[in-house]
Amino acid sequence: MKNFYEINLNKLRQDENFLKAVLAIEKALVSLQIDYYLIGALARDMWFQGVNDIKPKRATSDIDFAILLQNKSVFDQLKKYLIEKEGFSEYKENPYVLIAPNKIEIDLLPFGEIEEDGKVVVSGTGMTTILVDGLNEVYNSNIPVVNIEDKISFKVCPLAGIVLLKLIAYDDRPESRVHDLTDIADIFKYYFTINDSEIWENHSDLFIDEMSLEFISARVIGREIGKILESNLKLKDRIISLLNSDENKNFSMISQTIALHLNNTIENSIKLLQEIVSGIEDNHFD
Repeated sequence: MKNFYEINLNKLRQDENFLKAVLAIEKALVSLQIDYYLIGALARDMWFQGVNDIKPKRATSDIDFAILLQNKSVFDQLKKYLIEKEGFSEYKENPYVLIAPNKIEIDLLPFGEIEEDGKVVVSGTGMTTILVDGLNEVYNSNIPVVNIEDKISFKVCPLAGIVLLKLIAYDDRPESRVHDLTDIADIFKYYFTINDSEIWENHSDLFIDEMSLEFISARVIGREIGKILESNLKLKDRIISLLNSDENKNFSMISQTIALHLNNTIENSIKLLQEIVSGIEDNHFD
């Protein structure tokens, strides 16, 4: 995968309000010397729309940033900066959310030294504790940079990292995160189209068994996730266990949702999940 991409705002199908909000966030993060990368649905849209002209089925109305922090005081400083200098406002139900002046929701997800046992706890009301498994592992992988109209450049979570983080998010709160599974299904559908050159160059061994492109994509996604989780065997085992939850035909919500979204059979979805597992276990580090 390339390390640098250039896109324009019209191609991303976002308006100037989006760019203003992102520029304000970037200004605050740079001012406070906080490293960060873009995650969530907007990161997906960067690869789908911004780079490859693929319109995702589910639109996003918020912007999610993973921010590397040493302690809670830096998080408080960031929020204070955005509120006092950029006109953002707090969201009472969730201290990790701020509302930009143009009403765009900004989710700030801290990770790094601020976390303890995969959790971050901050002061405030509502949801003060969040789980941040995977954010540090993705950060330490090879994150590409996207430049928008020469106005702003920032790191964007790659698609395999998005799949990993969405699997974790679903596993944390399956009752409210089904949309993460449909996003994963969309990535299965378009991953080969987006990464065909890289797959032909670095994963040519997968073409010898007449695998479908979706299965090849799932295997490559697994290999990329395996790289990300190379230093965290506990999280690696957790993901493999989650993906293996369809053993003995005990169909999980994961395979059912993916099958429905791709208009496919549950057996086919189980095979896709197993290809991810095989990829994670491949130790394919070309």
